[in-house]
Amino acid sequence: MDRIRHILLGEVVGLLLIVLVIIILFETNFVLPGEMSGMEWSNDLVVTQFVMQIITLAVIPFALYMFKMAFVRKQLATSTEKATKALLVWGTVRIGLICIPIIFNALYYYIFGFEVSFFYLALILLLSIVFIFPTKRRCENECCITEEN
Repeated sequence: MDRIRHILLGEVVGLLLIVLVIIILFETNFVLPGEMSGMEWSNDLVVTQFVMQIITLAVIPFALYMFKMAFVRKQLATSTEKATKALLVWGTVRIGLICIPIIFNALYYYIFGFEVSFFYLALILLLSIVFIFPTKRRCENECCITEEN
């Protein structure tokens, strides 16, 4: 169980380090922000904002509710070895659902010239990591889900 938890923690930290690298690259002007700012990119900005808002609003409840779904719950309620493998797979999916949009929102924030809507979307997703962060207790509770829960 500890090995699975460490892998999941490594995934969270690794994906958040990617966001940190994006921030450092743009804030130090190593990569110039605002490459897609201006009137010629306004249609792309609107479409990208719309898509990222929908993705953000869809993945947060889905990621939080994922372990309550019958298909996932059955896999986590099996024997200990199968349950830990299922926890690794579904925990990775859950972390990816939250962290990958954070990366894109951070990137779009800088590419579109400090467009704050992307910053707020990334911040909302970052706050939702608190509810899926792979602590030891959470991993044990999610691996021991029974059919009654």
